[in-house]
Amino acid sequence: HRWNSYPFYEIAANGEEKGKNTNKLDYDSFFVMTNIWITCDQSVGICGEDKDSVTGSGCVDDTDCTNGKVLRNGNGPQTGTCNGTTMTCNVLAWCPVEAESNKSTGYPNINAMDFTVLIKNTVSFPTSSSKYTRSNIYGGYEQSGLDSCAYDKDKSPGCPIFTLGQIVEMISPKQSFTELSSKGAVIDFNIKWNCILDEPWRYPTCTPVYSATRLGENSLLNGYNTRLTTNRYVTNGIPYRTLVKAYGIRVIVHINGEVRQ
Repeated sequence: HRWNSYPFYEIAANGEEKGKNTNKLDYDSFFVMTNIWITCDQSVGICGEDKDSVTGSGCVDDTDCTNGKVLRNGNGPQTGTCNGTTMTCNVLAWCPVEAESNKSTGYPNINAMDFTVLIKNTVSFPTSSSKYTRSNIYGGYEQSGLDSCAYDKDKSPGCPIFTLGQIVEMISPKQSFTELSSKGAVIDFNIKWNCILDEPWRYPTCTPVYSATRLGENSLLNGYNTRLTTNRYVTNGIPYRTLVKAYGIRVIVHINGEVRQ
């Protein structure tokens, strides 16, 4: 069942309490929301399951529904009754349930191509004959600052402020930003250092090279999304919430390279 939809299971499969936001990322990654699917004003109650997203939830009468049964991807346990409006089994859940028919399709509703991110990286080589340290901020920007610069491979490679569109453009083969931002994607952003310490220790003899790879492409799980709840309030003693399914681009940053002396 969906970890963020049914409040009476105390612990979800990942060990988190249900209903809490569990979209935690590793320290070496970040997530940019590019598309959103909102289910407003949910409250705990009994309502019909979503036929489009929950296989086996359809019904003709009560005999098709089993009290206490939880379907895979379901929003809660069945009550044993058939909902005559949705023609799906009723469930005890946050209602209305997240419905596939309300999902955003086509173009994403958040234009994130020009969103910027500073990816700052420092490397050190403590085992060399001299203790060398280098940063990917160079070319005068370490003194002048980054307030007015933007990354350009040829004109300003020492300013590591990238747009999300630039990161997607680094992927080979070429990707559609609209498709990635509509369904979500996971991108591996690589910072590669190749340094020869016998050469004069100055730029550009030891500068990073950036590249990007889309992870999970051509697989059944090539998108990326996470759920969270917001706008919680209580009316007449009944708690309500808004369920957000956020699609977006998750960027995982890693560093590698080779140093010789």
